Amino acid sequence: MRFTTVAAITALVGAAGTSAQVASPMDLLNYVSQLLTPSCRTTLTGLVAGNSSIAQCLNVQGLYPVLMSTNGSVIPEVNSYLQSTCAMPGCSNVTIQNTTQQVLSACSTDLSNFGLPQDVLVTAMNAIPTARKVLCLSTNSTQLSNSTTIGYNSTTNSTLCPTALLDDFQSYLGVPLSTRYIQSIILGGNATAYRTITNIANNKTVAAKFACNDCVHAAVDVVLEDYPQLENATFSLGNSPLVSNLTSTNYTVSEFYQGLCGVPVGSNVSLPASINETAYGTNLTASATKVTAWASATAGTMTSSIGVASRSAQQAKKRFVRWD
Repeated sequence: MRFTTVAAITALVGAAGTSAQVASPMDLLNYVSQLLTPSCRTTLTGLVAGNSSIAQCLNVQGLYPVLMSTNGSVIPEVNSYLQSTCAMPGCSNVTIQNTTQQVLSACSTDLSNFGLPQDVLVTAMNAIPTARKVLCLSTNSTQLSNSTTIGYNSTTNSTLCPTALLDDFQSYLGVPLSTRYIQSIILGGNATAYRTITNIANNKTVAAKFACNDCVHAAVDVVLEDYPQLENATFSLGNSPLVSNLTSTNYTVSEFYQGLCGVPVGSNVSLPASINETAYGTNLTASATKVTAWASATAGTMTSSIGVASRSAQQAKKRFVRWD
């Protein structure tokens, strides 16, 4: 497995925490920007702070209230950002490609310095349409999990899935999910919260509480539909308690999810009945040509089995799945 990407990000965040007085997310972003080369910093600033096409379609201006929030829960600001962004046209493929080329041209040295292969950036940019579809999924279920009632109901009696999941996570932590709180975890200043979060991966009951719901089920289906190559990719969790009922230590995504939640997922599985896709406009299918590079850069043990299926054929084969 390659650790260069994780090591670079960890070192970057660590440097920000020890070498600068970071009082807010904006302070952190400002500090990180000083670590970039002038050409990269100028290009990125122009893309996100200016009137660029990518800034408009990602609604970057709408993120400012999220970044400026300090002590209160960030969930209302995140919900407002997603509601406004999902109601806007998404980024076109031309905008994504042009932005990618600009960043690659201006920031190639920076990517190399941080140990990030260019393929990682390309794949991340190509995944924007898929990410938008996932972030704009909504549920009309009154409960996300067995115990937590979700809020932020709109006039359509529907809640965006990210809002519902964050609400559930905040209830699990027992404290407001503020940007300061999140920052303290990232910078290593909150050992109690860190242990609470890592317990999710070590406790099947807790993990199932967050993973086994319509929102996560739908998100996995959307990703596998746009990236069918991932459906047969395998990964290993060793003797993880999350899959103690499975005999093998190598799993596909579908095998792992069904082992944890008892429900099938895949590119030929319909979204749960409580889920709606609310992203404005025509869905743009993410480019899957770089998925092999993404898998090798981030998962190491993953192997992609390339097989391209017709999207229309997938839709025709879909079966209806409900949570019992």
